[in-house]
Amino acid sequence: MLLSVVDTGLDPAEVEDALIHLRRELLDHSGVADARTLSQVPPPAGSKAADGLIAALSVTVLHPSVLVAVLEAVRGWAVRRGRTVRVEIDGDVLDLAGVTSAQQQQVIDAWLRRREAGE
Repeated sequence: MLLSVVDTGLDPAEVEDALIHLRRELLDHSGVADARTLSQVPPPAGSKAADGLIAALSVTVLHPSVLVAVLEAVRGWAVRRGRTVRVEIDGDVLDLAGVTSAQQQQVIDAWLRRREAGE
């Protein structure tokens, strides 16, 4: 799973700091086997964050069954810090930010159902 922190209002040091905090929180989660920082990556073509800074983590979960709990942890982190986090698994992308918690939960649930149907 690739997690990217996207923010147009931060300088590179602030993006790196945000990523460090997210990494620490994920490594405290029992379902995460590893979370490795990647170099800053360019924003995806056509994304709203074309001018934003993106830093990424490569996250390894212990089992697909913990994906829901890990996504909840990422969503909570994004809400608390006012950040956008892009989750990508095998080309399937989920952006976590910019809506209410209830709306975000609906988006997460639909994304998970789509992933389950494709596996």
